[in-house]
Amino acid sequence: MVILQKAATPNVSKVTTSSPPSIVTQSGAIVAQQDALSAFIPKNDVDTIAVNTQKQLLSNYQAIENQQAVVNTAYVASNPQTALSSGAFAVLPEAEKIAQIKALTTVENRDKIIAAVRYGVDMWRLQAHFCNIQIMGQIAIGAPGCLQGPSIKPWILQAPGVYNTTGYFRTLVTAVTEAVESNFSQWQNGVTVPGLPWYPMFVAVAAPFAPPTPNIPMPLMVCVSQNFAKLASPTQIDNQIKAHLPQDFRIAEMDAFTYTLSAHLVNYFLSWLSSQNVMMVMGMGPVPTFNPPYVPVGSVVNGYVIPSPGHLAV
Repeated sequence: MVILQKAATPNVSKVTTSSPPSIVTQSGAIVAQQDALSAFIPKNDVDTIAVNTQKQLLSNYQAIENQQAVVNTAYVASNPQTALSSGAFAVLPEAEKIAQIKALTTVENRDKIIAAVRYGVDMWRLQAHFCNIQIMGQIAIGAPGCLQGPSIKPWILQAPGVYNTTGYFRTLVTAVTEAVESNFSQWQNGVTVPGLPWYPMFVAVAAPFAPPTPNIPMPLMVCVSQNFAKLASPTQIDNQIKAHLPQDFRIAEMDAFTYTLSAHLVNYFLSWLSSQNVMMVMGMGPVPTFNPPYVPVGSVVNGYVIPSPGHLAV
């Protein structure tokens, strides 16, 4: 039985470019191994099977090398201004780079990015929940930080339509994701529950302790955030997007595209905040003044909520 090893890859000098790595063919090594297999005489069926398998693998590998050579030749032929230098692809010409960036500014790409943001928010709201809420009678009070939830960044990047993007479009999607994640998290951290009448039944409870009770559903918009402008200002979102884009993207067409995209994102966020209900926030708490028969009912004092996901799931 002969064990064949793939020849070592020749050492290629490193080139500091942002382009794809060089293609190094190994036709000589493949031919050498094929010759060795041809000269080997199998002693049994096991050796015969092993040799045939090795020959098939080498044949497949040679086919891949041939395809890479064809792609290499086609690339140079279709890009006469781009030459292979020191075994690596040179950087794209400036005119071609600008043309590719301009090609990103389409309504289709804008809609894909907005759909990805919507997907990220949908995944976030399934896990978001309120905590550290103080209940006094019917009133619920929550300081900034009472709304908890995961980062929406990974969900946006994994959204259908953008998760497998590459090149300049991936750069654009990543910049928008970073901007939205930053503004969204700041809005979330500033959310409050400003004395909302979530538990009217807690005004008069005929028991020493109020059992878990769902809140009165209300739009998320009424849970005021001190950073509301982070989601309501196209300019703030647009500035964040531009801050995460490379200098190559600073062209007029991309500036107009990112501002229009930001305006559409603001419209989505405002619509979502108005339609998203806060519900199933289970509140409970003691009723210290309950003292039958003298005081048959009392109000909840220093009540609290169960901090479990689902408060924004519907």
